[in-house]
Order: sequence, then structure tokens, then C-alpha cells
Amino acid sequence: MPEEIMIIVVVSVLAASATLLSIAKMWFNYLNQRSGISRERTPSSSLTTSELEAMLRRISRQANEPLLERIEQLETRLHPPADANQLPERAQTLLDDPAGTPDLVAVSSPGKKVSQK
Repeated sequence: MPEEIMIIVVVSVLAASATLLSIAKMWFNYLNQRSGISRERTPSSSLTTSELEAMLRRISRQANEPLLERIEQLETRLHPPADANQLPERAQTLLDDPAGTPDLVAVSSPGKKVSQK
């Protein structure tokens, strides 16, 4: 008999708790409607994930565009594009004057050096 009473008490407590929570929720909904505050959003006021990603991509591209242009300007100023048919000055002088090239030194054994050109 005590087990059956215990089950009845537990079920009554759960039912009372659910009832109190429902009443509290209805009361808060009433207060929100009365004050004009609505928690529900209309579908047209929300963004999808793809729309948000596209917006962020566009904004970041717009923000970085001037920086990328400035970087390209600085790179061309530091490293001007060389003519395809012309070698840089140092390479041209090395080709014109083979005597100006340094000797290549190879070590064949710890104490013996061999010079090659």
C-alpha cells in the first residue's frame, strides 16, 4: 500500500508543477503582449546562413580592396616587372665577363681543396 501512495504523490507533484509552469508561461505571454514586446520573429526579418555568409564575404572584400591595391602598388615599386628579353644587370655583367665569376671551390677531402671553373 505505501508504494501505491508514493506513486500517487509523485504523479500529483508532477502534475502540479506542470500546471504552475503553464500558468506562469501564460502570465508572461500576456504581459509581453500587453507591453508590445514580442519574442516571435517573422520569417522575412531573419537571414539564412548562406545570405549571412555572402554578406560577410562582400563586406570583407570591400574592406580589403584598398589594402590589396596598395600592396600591389608597393610590390611593383619594390620589384618592377623585368622585360622578358632583358636579363637583370648583374646577370648580364656575369655573362659578358666570364672572368668576373667567382671560382667554385669543392672539397674532395678534409685537407685538399680542388678549384673548378
